[in-house]
Amino acid sequence: MALLVTEGYAMVLIVCARRSSMRDASSVALVATLYSVFYYVLFDPDKTIALIPEYAGVAFYVVGTACQFYAKTALGRSFGLLPAQRGLVGAGPYRFVRHPMYLGYLIGQTGFMLVNFSLRNLSILLGIYLALWLRMSREEAVLQCSDDYHEYRKQVPWRILPYVF
Repeated sequence: MALLVTEGYAMVLIVCARRSSMRDASSVALVATLYSVFYYVLFDPDKTIALIPEYAGVAFYVVGTACQFYAKTALGRSFGLLPAQRGLVGAGPYRFVRHPMYLGYLIGQTGFMLVNFSLRNLSILLGIYLALWLRMSREEAVLQCSDDYHEYRKQVPWRILPYVF
């Protein structure tokens, strides 16, 4: 149910998104975005090993989903799929890290992986981490055109995890 609410909210935000002044529609941005939206269909739920109890994986997933929803709420109409300049947001979780939504994705996906471990699923998850890193880099390249973004980066130096990255 939480997934339906958060993804439904994301769809509303996409439809109501603020018009962008600049967008990255490069093939790298398109492929990374498509992979990060549809990667889950590649997972194989069969022949997996549970490295942690399922309730612990669900806890990871709930925390990750809450992080994503909080970040989407803070972004509001600045949310979109492709990297674009829709206005800088420095409120909510964006006061602590520049990409809190990606932190939420990583937390939830880690929980899934720990409950459904296989080499195939791990390779798909590594692919999503690469796609998220590419999207993050492309988003920051678009935002670099803003003087406000340079000041924001000084105030919030961490991309995903404070004091680490």
